[in-house]
Amino acid sequence: QALGQRILTEQPAATDTERLTRLFRLAMSRSPEPAEIDRLTQLLRTFRQLAADDAANAKKLLGSHQSHTVPVTEAAAWVALARTLMNLDEFVTRD
Repeated sequence: QALGQRILTEQPAATDTERLTRLFRLAMSRSPEPAEIDRLTQLLRTFRQLAADDAANAKKLLGSHQSHTVPVTEAAAWVALARTLMNLDEFVTRD
């Protein structure tokens, strides 16, 4: 939740691509490939639509990290995207 909100508050006037690039760099410690940005952009659109379709669950997704300046559906989409990145094998450290 905090990572998704961090992206929105650190770069309030940024484009989706700029935010996606920043999020990816924070999570993976590298720049995303163009194909990765394309896929993440599609996923962000999907998450926005899902949040708009079910605002109550979008609000639950934010938990205590709700912003007073960012719409719930937008914040929930970024939280979901951050969670997606953190569930990738590349993010997870294995012994």
